[in-house]
Amino acid sequence: MKGIYLNASTQFTPAIIVIIGQHPNNWLLYQVPVREVLNLQCNGTAPISGVIAVFIQSAAGRAFHKLRFSSNTRLISIPVANLGKGVYDISIVVKGKIMWNQRFVK
Repeated sequence: MKGIYLNASTQFTPAIIVIIGQHPNNWLLYQVPVREVLNLQCNGTAPISGVIAVFIQSAAGRAFHKLRFSSNTRLISIPVANLGKGVYDISIVVKGKIMWNQRFVK
């Protein structure tokens, strides 16, 4: 959020994540805004049946990362230093079904 003060100075507040609802395999993305490494953490307790596929693309649809992880992975760290500043979409797919997607800022 951008704040403009009476003395004409501006300041940006840190971004926050709002999580609404519960799902057996909730994923949390942090640090926001993303800098060098994007972290994904599965907070669910239900087992994940199938390979975890992670896709990162620009808001315009250009694909940057297509990664695969073991189904017992609960913490995923993805280096994103090669991505320029901007807005990106990330999706987690298991067995061809989108389990989670989120937009993030770098």
